[in-house]
Amino acid sequence: MAEEGAFWNNWKNSALPSSGSTISNAQGGYAGYKGGQSSTVATDPFAVDLLNKSPAEIKEIADLLVSARYLSKTTSKYNKTLADAYSRANSEFAVEASRTGRPALTLREFLVENASPATGAGAPKGPSTQRTTRVDDDTTADARVAKVFQELGIDATPEQIKEWRKKLQAEQKKNPITTKYVTKNGLTTADTTGGLDENFWLEQNISKAFKSTIDANALKDPEVEKRAKLKSVYNQVTKGLTGDALTSAASKTEYGRGLAETINRVKEYALESGATITDDEARAFAEEIFDSGQDADIATVRALLRGKIVVGKDGVLGGRAGRNLADLQKTAKANGLDLNKSFGGQVQDWIQNIEAGESVETYKQIIRSVAKLGLPDKVGGLLDQGVDLETIYTPYRRQMATLLEVDEDAISLDDPLLRAAIGPDKEQTLYDYKKMIRKDPRWQYTDNASEEVSDIALEVLRDFGLQG
Repeated sequence: MAEEGAFWNNWKNSALPSSGSTISNAQGGYAGYKGGQSSTVATDPFAVDLLNKSPAEIKEIADLLVSARYLSKTTSKYNKTLADAYSRANSEFAVEASRTGRPALTLREFLVENASPATGAGAPKGPSTQRTTRVDDDTTADARVAKVFQELGIDATPEQIKEWRKKLQAEQKKNPITTKYVTKNGLTTADTTGGLDENFWLEQNISKAFKSTIDANALKDPEVEKRAKLKSVYNQVTKGLTGDALTSAASKTEYGRGLAETINRVKEYALESGATITDDEARAFAEEIFDSGQDADIATVRALLRGKIVVGKDGVLGGRAGRNLADLQKTAKANGLDLNKSFGGQVQDWIQNIEAGESVETYKQIIRSVAKLGLPDKVGGLLDQGVDLETIYTPYRRQMATLLEVDEDAISLDDPLLRAAIGPDKEQTLYDYKKMIRKDPRWQYTDNASEEVSDIALEVLRDFGLQG
């Protein structure tokens, strides 16, 4: 993809302003008749951005605007209608990001969330894969880098910020986002993989590169200096010891007792959160936390262990993360989706983000936004309000279970007969749905089918006077 502009640079940033701050003087159409009077017109940054894009980039943006119903017809050339739609989408995206408390929402995610499924002759019949590289512009990247340096307590020079900005942008280019859309039985699912957690990557790599500086800054803290001296004593007392002898000697030093308490705290938090760590890792984390005087700061413990919350291939996860995962799996199932198949590698990022403080409801709504693709607007509106498909289909599922004489739980949301109850245009009445169920081959083998046939036969006999 060509170098990205404002649209793609807004991929993971908060909403851009809906109008520019550059003011230019423009002569009015009657300037020659009215003594050269002029008016001021604000430059629209979105229109300027479109003007500077290649036809391929304009086409890609126009396609998304069409799918989200901001534009009626796609194009690869700039025009006023396209610019108006682009600006309006950005404005409404900013409002949506604010009112839903999602500062990390991107314009592209907003358009995909609000996309209408493709229909008719132009609709794709097979999988559609979109690969996009998101790269921050220099200003955004500089802000990210500067923030991480600040959080790590490092006074970075302009040259260092520029150096890490280039490293970040290079890493973003190496980690494209791949979204695969698959439509089956009228249901479209999206599987997104790849991408880069910029802040996490910067924090990890800058910490390694500037470890000596961070350690030196930490030593400026009186408490840290005190612990350094205590650690020196501890090292002398425990030198060459192992096993019980090491444990006994360590417990007699202030540093050893503090370290042991911190190790236990790290292990307890790992168990509570669902992080998986070895004893050696727990000790290494505890040393880092205790030596820096942050053993009472749960946020530090959480930040260090967040990357250790890993969803295994079997989907098993313990602690708080396991409960959050089960909650997401339940929501996915209630909407006819398989969490891992539909969202793949995103799930682990979601779980880690929830542990970092994001709401699980944010990701439940993402699941519902995928489930509503291809359904009537009325049903989609219910999903937007937090109602799951399972609840919406309950009356039809109950009717189906009764007539086919099966348990309701045995009827999955993927059952074609159940899905037929709600089409792309409207939902069936229960009366019409009963007639449809009776046409299903499974119904003829039920007791109620036999009873209905017997009743019809009896009525015929009565009509011929052969039955009293």
